[in-house]
Amino acid sequence: MTQSLGEDRLHEIIGLIYEAAIDPERWVTVMEQVSQSLNAAAITLLMHDFSTSGVADGPPGVVVRTVGFEPAYVANYIEHYAGTNVWVRNEETLAEGVAVTSEMLYPQDKLDSTEFYGDWLRPQHLKHCIGGIIVRHGPVAVKLSALRSGRVGCYTEPELDFYRRLLPHLKRACQINKRLEEERHRDAPAIAASQWAAHSTHMGILTLSDSGQVLAANPRGESLLRGASPLRLCEGKLAGQQAHDTAQLVKTLRHTVSRGEAAHARLGGEGPWGTCYVTMMPAPTNTFWTVSEHRKLVLCLITESTLARRVASARQLMELFTLTPAEARLARAIAQGNSVEDHVRAEGVRPATARTQLQSIFAKTGVSSQRELILRVLTLPSIR
Repeated sequence: MTQSLGEDRLHEIIGLIYEAAIDPERWVTVMEQVSQSLNAAAITLLMHDFSTSGVADGPPGVVVRTVGFEPAYVANYIEHYAGTNVWVRNEETLAEGVAVTSEMLYPQDKLDSTEFYGDWLRPQHLKHCIGGIIVRHGPVAVKLSALRSGRVGCYTEPELDFYRRLLPHLKRACQINKRLEEERHRDAPAIAASQWAAHSTHMGILTLSDSGQVLAANPRGESLLRGASPLRLCEGKLAGQQAHDTAQLVKTLRHTVSRGEAAHARLGGEGPWGTCYVTMMPAPTNTFWTVSEHRKLVLCLITESTLARRVASARQLMELFTLTPAEARLARAIAQGNSVEDHVRAEGVRPATARTQLQSIFAKTGVSSQRELILRVLTLPSIR
């Protein structure tokens, strides 16, 4: 066992940990190697919530992962036995970055009489544990725990030291996982913008955070930000060439974020930058634009034409909301004042089909009534 805990073995596992930092799927390999080094029968990586004494839901980078456990026992632990786990009740001992053994957390001579041991550990022939909190935020902690049988015996001081030396690297890997996951979400609007609005060559489309940070732009939007337009980037945020234009943009953004409705601004008209019309609206909640329930995204539509107040074309509605051609025609017809019945007669479609299309339009545009749909469509700038 001493050889398996040598420096070469330690550095080998550290290398695997940083591979898992980039690719979370490699955590299983890390866990397998740690388990082998510590002569463990099973090992788990999970998020524990001290406020509920249960397993916490985590982001994709940090989820429940196990090696050596039967799935039924994992499910039972999540559903019930996490709340009976006597090893996680001593929060002071279970501090972030501190390696511990089960004997340090609960008296060994009392373990046999607990429900946790009798109903969950003993049927799996497990009795001793080594682990620690890798990283903790409030009541939620990421824990890596390796368990083995009573026949193998308690974990030794060299094994505890080996685990202790892994903890800083495990923490760094979890932090990298989290950062990469955040970046992936942050890049999602940029990816979507190129796919969603690649053909909107005459209208600038930006995705803004609720603070005005430009997260994504289609090619025309990038051109407007870089060229001779009333708009510019200032420390990553949307701004105007003139102070009063910046003030207009801030006012428009605040209106959209606070009230959840579209707002408009006319910028420029002075100097060499010309005039442009800006419409800001909440990003449709059913699409990839809503990255997180805690983060409001705003769609910013920019045109340089006085034709901006015409009703948006069917093509635009298809691009902006991923409507089908038939749905786009129905949405446009309603915005122009036609009823669904008028559209059914004009298009020669079945009433049931039109009603199904209308519900799909509501879902894709983030509205719940024809009145809201009319307002949504009429607030869009239109390009011919």
